[in-house]
This record gives sequence, C-alpha cells and structure tokens, in this order.
Amino acid sequence: MKNLLKIRDKIIGTKKARPAHMENPDNSINNRGNLEETREMYTTRRRQAEAALKESEEKLAKAFLCCPDSIAITTLKEGRFIEINDGYTRITGHTREETIGHTAIELGSWESAEERQRIVKMMKEKGRVNNEEVHLRMKTGEIIVALFSADPIEIDGKPCMVSIARNITETKRALEISRESEEFSTSLLENAPYPITVINPDTSIKYVNPAFEKLTGFHLAEIVGTKAPFPWWPEDRKAERLPGLKDFMEGGNKIAQQTIQNKNGELLRIEINMVRIMHNGEFKYYLAHWNDITEREKVQEIVANEATWRRIMIEQSRDGIVILDQNGKVYEANRQFGEILGYSSEEVLQLHVWDWDDQHTQEQIEEMIHSVDEDGDHFETGWKRKDGTNVDVEISTNGTMVGGQKLVFCVCRDTTERKRAGEALKEAENKYRDLLDNTNELIQSVTPDGHFRYVNHGWKQALGYSDEEIADLSIYDIVHPDYLENYMTIFRKIKCGEDVGQINTAFISKNGSKVVVEGNMNCKCLDGELVYTRSILRDITENKYLEDQMFRLSSALSMSTDYIVITDFDANIIDVNQKTLEMYGADSKDELLGRHFLELISPEQRGMVNDDVTKVMEKGYLECREYTMISKQGQQHPVQISTSLVRDADGNPMGMVRVGRELSNP
Repeated sequence: MKNLLKIRDKIIGTKKARPAHMENPDNSINNRGNLEETREMYTTRRRQAEAALKESEEKLAKAFLCCPDSIAITTLKEGRFIEINDGYTRITGHTREETIGHTAIELGSWESAEERQRIVKMMKEKGRVNNEEVHLRMKTGEIIVALFSADPIEIDGKPCMVSIARNITETKRALEISRESEEFSTSLLENAPYPITVINPDTSIKYVNPAFEKLTGFHLAEIVGTKAPFPWWPEDRKAERLPGLKDFMEGGNKIAQQTIQNKNGELLRIEINMVRIMHNGEFKYYLAHWNDITEREKVQEIVANEATWRRIMIEQSRDGIVILDQNGKVYEANRQFGEILGYSSEEVLQLHVWDWDDQHTQEQIEEMIHSVDEDGDHFETGWKRKDGTNVDVEISTNGTMVGGQKLVFCVCRDTTERKRAGEALKEAENKYRDLLDNTNELIQSVTPDGHFRYVNHGWKQALGYSDEEIADLSIYDIVHPDYLENYMTIFRKIKCGEDVGQINTAFISKNGSKVVVEGNMNCKCLDGELVYTRSILRDITENKYLEDQMFRLSSALSMSTDYIVITDFDANIIDVNQKTLEMYGADSKDELLGRHFLELISPEQRGMVNDDVTKVMEKGYLECREYTMISKQGQQHPVQISTSLVRDADGNPMGMVRVGRELSNP
C-alpha cells in the first residue's frame, strides 16, 4: 500500500491536508482567546482530511488490484518486481509470493532478453511505452501476445516503471481464423463451377468469379465497380431491367430467369438465384448464383413445337365417307374421300372398291360386302391412290337396305399420317422418357390419394424401391416423419390450387436412410379438380450433410483449446488445429499434413496407438487414453486422447479424429 500511495502522489500529486491555522500562523496568534475552539476545529479538519485520504487510498488500491489487465511495478534497471495486481497473477500464473522481490529475467517473463531491452531502451528514449506488441512467457511456459504500456515513476528515490499488459493472444488467433475463413470462402467462389456475381447496394459490381468470366467473356478487372445497367444486359432490355434489379435488392431472395448477352453478342438464357447478404442487420451486398439454361430451354422449345405440330395434324385430319352398292361400286362419296385417294369427285363415282383396295382380291371384297350387316365391322387396310402411292386407312362399315337394295356405309379415316405421327410421337416419347430417366433429378407424379402414377429412373435409384414396391406405396409412406406435416400442408395447398413455389422435404429410402430433396411441385387439374401432382426434385442430402459437417468441423477446429488431429486409416495426418501446431512448434499445417500420427507420440507408446486403432474400428470410439505427445524440439506434453471414427454421408468410416486434452502438470 505504501508503494501505491507513492504512485498516487507521483501521478496525481496528492498533498496531505493541513489545518487552516497551520497555513497562516498569524490566525492562531490573533485568536488566542478562542484556543479551545481552534483546537476542536483543528481536530475535526484533521479527521476529515484523514478520512478523505483513506478513501482515496482505498479507491486507488481497488483500481489497481481489480484491473483485469496485468499491472506491475518494477525497478527500471533490474526489472525487479515491487508490486503486482490480481490481473498479473491470473494472466501469468505466478503468485504474489513467487513474484515480489524477483526480476522478470529470473521468472522468465520475457520470451527473450532482447525484447525486454528493447522496451527499456524505448522507455529511456521516449520516456514511456504505449501499446507495444510483446511476447511474454507464462508460468506454464506458454507464450502469449500482449499489448504493453509503461510509464516511469520514482519510488524511494529509485527509478521504477509501472506497466500494464493486456493479453491479446485469443484476439490474434481469432483474426487469423477469420483470415483463413475468408481465404477458404474465396477459394470456394473461385472454384465454383457456376457463375457467381456479388453486387453492392449501389448496384456496383463487387466481384465475379472465373465461371462468370468464362460464360460472359467479361473479366473482373474490366467490370469491377461498374453500376447497372450492366454490359451483359441486352440493349433493348436495359430500361426495364434497372427498376427490376432495385426491386430485387429491396425485396429479399429471388429466383428469376433472364436473357443476357455475352461479350461476343450471343444471347443466353440464365436462371438467377439471388440472395441478400446481411451483417448485423445491415444489407451488405447481393449474391447472385447463375445457371445457364440456354440449352435446356432449346430442348423445351423443341418438345413444345413437336407437341404443337402433332396437335395441329390431328385437328386438321378429315374422315372420308363413301356409300357402296351391293356390287362394290361407289354410290356416293364426299370430298374428303376423294382427297384421300387423289381423285376428283366425278372420278370417284366411276370406281369400284377393287380399284383402290390392293390388299384383297375382287372375290374377297364381294364376299365382305355381302356379309356386312347392321352390326357393321371395323378394320384397317391399305389403299392405292390414283398416283400409285399407298395410303393406310381405318374403316368402320355398316350394311343396310335402302330402296330395296343393299348399301354399305363406310367411314374411312386416312391413318397414314396418324401412323407416321404415331411413330414420330413414340420416338419423341422415348426420347423424352430417356431424358427423364437419365436426369439426376427425382421426378414423380402423384395422384390425389397419394399413390404414384410415375417416377423416373433417378427417383428409383436415389430411393432404391422397385416397380412392384412403388405400386403398393403411398407418398406418405416414404416422406420422412420430420417433414410429414409440412408435406401434407403443401399437398393441401396444391389441391386448393395454390402456388407453393420451391419445396424442401425428405424421403425415407428403402434402406432406411434419409434423402433430403428440394425442387418444385405443381399440379394438373381438370374442371377444377386435381388430377395429379408433378414434382421435379434434387437430391441435396450430400450437400446438406457436408455443409453441416464442414460447419461443425470448422467450429470445432477453430474454437477448441484441445489438440485435434484428423487422420486417414493409415494414420496419415489430414488436418490439425492451431493448438496442435503450437504444441508441435510448427509454423504452418504444411509441416504436419501427410506425416504419420505416430511422429507426434512418444516412441515407447506407439505400440499402444496401433492397439487402440483396432479397438476404435470395432467400437467406433475410444475414450480417455493417456499418451505423451512430443514437439519437434522434443518437449513432452502429457495428454488424454479420445479417438472416434469420421463417417461420410452414408455412414461409412472414412478416417479418425483424435482429441487430446493436456493433463495438468504434477
């Protein structure tokens, strides 16, 4: 406390309070008649001054002792400790008894003597030290990074130094982790197979990745900072695009399809998934993920055109009507019949059936006419047209008596084009089915009662059900219980004609695994009634699993104060955390990646590691085995290591993770 008072007097210049009559002796002489009153006043003031002094001392002591930073008073020449606070003992691990009277050199408080000399020199040259980054050694031997400040004081005539050190080790580590995370994110963007753009709130370009440059021909260096309208917007659409972009940026996440123009002037169709990136509630930038759908839309257009052509062909078809007498001669015919055969209406009236039917003999035709009655007949045959070409027809016949003679009524439909169209349609359907069956997406069509009317090959492959099993399944049998209520809600909305947009759900595969999917669902309605639903879904199980695993692993590696080592089954090191690097004395992960885990274990214990690997493979984990880990300088670190398997999304073992907790020194 005595030292603290000297510091206080040095810094704030506190003076002892003196009675008023001592400041001016004449007052005492002139008031001898009131001696008793003067004495009483002196006593009161002295007590007040002593109380104020005591309160000042207590405040100073509390401020000194309670400061969370390390505060120490040392001699300037030797660095011998005169006084320390609780922050010093908590940060360094040295007790008051171990510290007072000793020097920083004796305690090994500085990482190097040169660093202390640098601080002393700075003190002498500048008169003080302010927020210098230094490296201090704790009692455990751990080196921390601290911000060091010091001011000179004089105690009992000796030059001393009062210093404050703030531990910024974790802050430095956090900054390094943040830098590594930023580098990792940048690597993902740079290597993403799909185009990505990052747009600032003022619509200026912040970033585009190489995939964007490849698709559009515009490079980051030439467009960074460019504001909308962007150079890839077609000239005739720039006026309408700018308000739309601002609406998107203000309205949140969006998915849209647009036409863009690459640097060579070629028009492309893209689907854009736009996401607002927020930080602390503030809109920072817009992230847009592009998907080139040019070829997909071309295929869709071709399919649509083929469907239109088939529809028009059917709508414009004509039935030919002909009436035959009992001798097989044309009694009457309409224009369409003549067009089928290529004859004029006058020419048709001179014909017999065997003039165009080359599939049967005249005798067979006469027998057919004779046998046909009111019940009629329906068959297909082939005809020869006037120009010698053949035509396929579908014929419905009825025989009846009119005016005492038998007439045969025939409705003839030219099926030549229909057959050709049917073959073309079958080929197109086969192509379309092949396209559906070979896509990676899961495509399904479900009836209102939940049964499947169609699933593609991708769906069967992802979920593992056979055609026989699918026939007995309901959609509600395979929706994962965690998603069932939400899926039923979506299905009800679909039945009511609502647009549900993109959906996220999960199915249960035949082997019981969870398959997470996302995509779109819509419906086919007839007269206001639901006929079936159609869904195109994408399996995102692996992505979601990897995202979760990467998040957990990244968090564990970055935040853990334990030693963490990830290896393959041959014990080759795949990854380590910062704590392990510090223990080993490595400057970077490159020193350890690819090396054998046994190199970190004391030689006499390496046989134990091999035994433990066998146990982990049997049980999946092994807890709290004591080992001694060694640094590259040979320093030993007693630890407790727990080992467990690392598994992939299918639950298959893919490596091991070892977590070591340092044991307290005896």
